[in-house]
Amino acid sequence: MPGCLESLTLPRSRSPSTFPKDDDEDQEPERAEAAAPGAPEPGTKAPSKRGRPRKWASEAERKRAYRERLATDFAEPDRLRKELRNERRRVASRDRLIAQLRRDLEESAARIAAVEAEKADLLAQQASLEEQLEWNREKVKLYVARLGDWQRKWDRRYDDRPRS
Repeated sequence: MPGCLESLTLPRSRSPSTFPKDDDEDQEPERAEAAAPGAPEPGTKAPSKRGRPRKWASEAERKRAYRERLATDFAEPDRLRKELRNERRRVASRDRLIAQLRRDLEESAARIAAVEAEKADLLAQQASLEEQLEWNREKVKLYVARLGDWQRKWDRRYDDRPRS
């Protein structure tokens, strides 16, 4: 069995760079208490600088900064989309209101036209009734005059009769 032992070898110690990577990259590293001179205070945004890109303390910090940049890049278009959506809703609401007011106006105009037509019919009917009334008054005057004539004739006959 001495050949079996020869095939077994002990693992050599690995350097930290050869270890497999864990999910520790997504976690934020511990930060040093003292900030570098000229660096912005924690919690404030650093002004945009030109020149060579910054070297990151860890991959997780680089990813976090990248996600922050993406969030700020997408925040403005997202805000504009929301504002546009709200404005479109407001315009649609006003368009519906305008359409409703136009329908109401058309209905009112139709009602006004119907009332005007009814008014014209009633005025014509009134004129016809006034003509009829005048004609009837003339007839009454004629009948009153005839009645007066008959009354006088009757009275004369009565007066002309011999009295016994």
